[in-house]
Amino acid sequence: MKTFKARIVLSLRDREELLGFARRAVVPLHIEGRKNIDREVWSLSRYLFALTEHGRIEFPICASYALPGESPDFVLEFAGQTVGLEVTEATTSKFHEQLEMAENSDDGIYFDPLGPGWAGDSPERVNSELIVAVIRRKAASLAKGAWRTVQNQDLLIYCENAPGPGVKNNDLLARVRPVLANMRQSDAALRAFRHISLIAGGKLIFDVSGECAEVPISI
Repeated sequence: MKTFKARIVLSLRDREELLGFARRAVVPLHIEGRKNIDREVWSLSRYLFALTEHGRIEFPICASYALPGESPDFVLEFAGQTVGLEVTEATTSKFHEQLEMAENSDDGIYFDPLGPGWAGDSPERVNSELIVAVIRRKAASLAKGAWRTVQNQDLLIYCENAPGPGVKNNDLLARVRPVLANMRQSDAALRAFRHISLIAGGKLIFDVSGECAEVPISI
């Protein structure tokens, strides 16, 4: 007999309820059993808090979680709109392995003596290439037509675990935005995303390929 997992539906009536949700959203360490859903829920909470604080989303808000294997990760309902929000990460599995090694070390630091290091502009180049690659991948997935049907689809990319160290948001955007502008002209699949946003440097960078507004996340 098959068992079916019930869909989680989150209702947020006001700022107080959203703030409580955001404060409960915690991403454990890798050695404590971190899962993708932890990062997705954390990112959702910060995204909603930043946008409601700046009047871009209105209460009440309903967030319907995806079932296993579904996309987008959340369907948001507010002000008569339905918006899909897919949450992903710009990183590598190797870097997450290094983070886990650091968590297991006595001083919380991991250094790869055989690694190439980070010369010149390599941190900016690597991180921007990871962002562009994940956008291409998600656009191709959306184009297959199997995502939940909504009025608009948005993409949110968590960049706080991108491997290149010390990259400032302005330097990252200087590389990502021109590439996205060219991609939007040539790739219809990418244009299916209404907004593509980043969480980077402790801030929400809303609509990277459009107005590109940097919104503080202060919880």
